[in-house]
Amino acid sequence: MDPSELTCISCDNGGNTLQATELTNWNHLSCFGNNLHYAVNRGLKVDGKIRKTISACCNVCQYLDKNIQLCL
Repeated sequence: MDPSELTCISCDNGGNTLQATELTNWNHLSCFGNNLHYAVNRGLKVDGKIRKTISACCNVCQYLDKNIQLCL
């Protein structure tokens, strides 16, 4: 892909990736799978009653991770 055709970059919210997007003047789009992963992990610590929902979210994250090309 020609870099001039890029409109944004999707990545986690780590300091190094945010700094890289700033240095290259690219727009940053927070990764849905990464944000969902953090939300699921926080949810596991909060309420044991939602394990079934959290398990389904984990499955979505795993699917997205294995099939990243479908998101491009």
